Amino acid sequence: MSHFDTYVFIKNLESSGIPEHQAKAICDGLKECHEASDHVSKADLMEFKSEMKTEMSDFKTEIKTEMADFKSEIRSYMAEFKADIKADMSEFKVSMKADMDCLESRLDKKISDTAHRQTKVIGAMVVGSITLLSLFDRYIPTNIAGAAQNIWS
Repeated sequence: MSHFDTYVFIKNLESSGIPEHQAKAICDGLKECHEASDHVSKADLMEFKSEMKTEMSDFKTEIKTEMADFKSEIRSYMAEFKADIKADMSEFKVSMKADMDCLESRLDKKISDTAHRQTKVIGAMVVGSITLLSLFDRYIPTNIAGAAQNIWS
């Protein structure tokens, strides 16, 4: 805040012909008006500017810190998420392997059962063929068998 020099002001008024008591009254009135006014000085503005710079710097530092914390927190969550996904995928892989092994075992059993049934059917057909040949050989005269053989050839 600037300083108002009342002595110099009063002397200037007196030198212009105003009596001392009037110069003092004018000076007091002007001083009261000056002190009562809500004015901003250059020093006030410089102090405000300095305060604002400090607050902005503090705010910038606070934001940077919060952003670094946030970034770290996000990285931590991402690492957890990645670990969870890997664990889930590993569990799924084990489950799928077990399901595939079970399916393979069931298919092997069905193939084995089918092969066993086919072996039985083929065996039964061989036995039936041998039986038929034996019956033909025993009960069909040779000349009919020879005639049948000529038809088929």
